Amino acid sequence: MNLNIVRRINLLIFLVVSFNIWSAAQNNQIEIKGKVKDSSTNDVLPGATIVINNSTIGTTTNIDGEFTISIPDKGAELVISFIGYKTEHRFVENSSYLTILLDTDSKQIEDIVINVQAKGQKGAQREQLNSNTLKNVVASDRLDENPDANAVEAIGRLPGVSLLRSGGEGSGLVVRGLDPRYTAVTLNGIKMPDTDNTGRGTDLSSISQYNLQGVELYKALTPDMEANSVAGTVNLSLKEAPEGFKLNAMVQLGYNDLNSYVGNYKLQGAISNRFFDNKLGILLSLNAESVNRSTETMSASYGNESSNVDIRLSQVYLNKIKTTKLRRSAMLTVDFKPLPSTILTFNNLYAFTRDINQKLSKQYTVASNGNVSYNLHDNPYKTSTIFQSTLSGVTNLKFL
Repeated sequence: MNLNIVRRINLLIFLVVSFNIWSAAQNNQIEIKGKVKDSSTNDVLPGATIVINNSTIGTTTNIDGEFTISIPDKGAELVISFIGYKTEHRFVENSSYLTILLDTDSKQIEDIVINVQAKGQKGAQREQLNSNTLKNVVASDRLDENPDANAVEAIGRLPGVSLLRSGGEGSGLVVRGLDPRYTAVTLNGIKMPDTDNTGRGTDLSSISQYNLQGVELYKALTPDMEANSVAGTVNLSLKEAPEGFKLNAMVQLGYNDLNSYVGNYKLQGAISNRFFDNKLGILLSLNAESVNRSTETMSASYGNESSNVDIRLSQVYLNKIKTTKLRRSAMLTVDFKPLPSTILTFNNLYAFTRDINQKLSKQYTVASNGNVSYNLHDNPYKTSTIFQSTLSGVTNLKFL
């Protein structure tokens, strides 16, 4: 037999066998179609993965959440997964259309802390950066959000500033370690009167931080400031009326366990509006406060005998200091904006403070065999009153 004929017969047999094997393989496959959805919203999930378990055969859903996959005729287990959802296992034996609903998978993660800078404080930081002197600025939103007792406490948060305290609350500012008499306090750029009989300090505890538009602390003097305020200048900017009618009120009550005092209160109210196309604004703010700042202290005195240079304890004092602070303040601000670049402001501030003090001391005399005596110092009224009225104007000369 011709050799070429034999080769052709063998090739034909090989092709027939291969075709039969391929046909048998195709007949042993089942085509599965389906769609993957969210179980709660019924939204389709494009890009979900469908894999035959324990194999590398798989597919993904299209943009409509649909898929097609071939499995053996004996059946197979499909594993359906998608990021953020629980994995689904589905055993399939015959050709059918599957609708797979996946449940969301909620996992416990660590706390996420988001820090947001208020818009007003962002503006304050830009003002600091653009200043031609050493300056710190606090915006009104930052003043309002901190639970400070008064304006002094709010200013004390600035760098380089510490406080003098009376009864646990701030009463004076210490800038760069210098006495309060070396720090000037201005209200909208106008020097405030001194309230200290022995120095030049100004008591700001009667001014509520809720009346302030912002605080500017100048640690380096500029030509328009007093030269004798070597520590710096604190400028308080009073609020102006916002757009629209506004009515705000705040009530705080407190209890002093040391003296079983229930009369602590703090009341604050403000009403404002703007008129004539927002050109004229009027803001009235009223504040009233009564707070018990009583304390208990211990002090001692020392001395030395004539025949001995050793210093010895001579007397011990146990003091109970009862202090009640009454504060009243009112602020009226009228501003007029005849032009977008010009504003005229008329500010009126009234602040009243009265301290009611009583000191009871128990004195132990060591040198006289422990004799005990009592002293009562009653200083019922220490009053401070501030009234300041200012008229100012600011304009932007753009041609300069």
